[in-house]
Amino acid sequence: MKTLFGLDDVIILNPYRDLQEFLSNENYQADIRARIKSYCDSCFLEHYDYQNRDIQFFILSQTNTITLNHRPKPQRNNANKAYYTLSEILDENNKILSSKKDDETETH
Repeated sequence: MKTLFGLDDVIILNPYRDLQEFLSNENYQADIRARIKSYCDSCFLEHYDYQNRDIQFFILSQTNTITLNHRPKPQRNNANKAYYTLSEILDENNKILSSKKDDETETH
């Protein structure tokens, strides 16, 4: 991991039903609309059958970032969900991260 990104926005839309309305909505920056359109064109509309599903698009911050000079990495490849605490990720002495399972994480 090189960088942690803050989350600017979460956009939820159904690419088949809502994309055209979203693309004309000037409340969103043009580059964000273009990125989501490009992603939908290459993934959802050509390859996947998501016609009746809303999809979450996470808009990562370009300015709210933390550079991780120690480049932490997971203990093993995490094909599924993996949870880490912020303190584990930021600890420069901790280059190998041990993931937590769903039942081991705390929710507040």
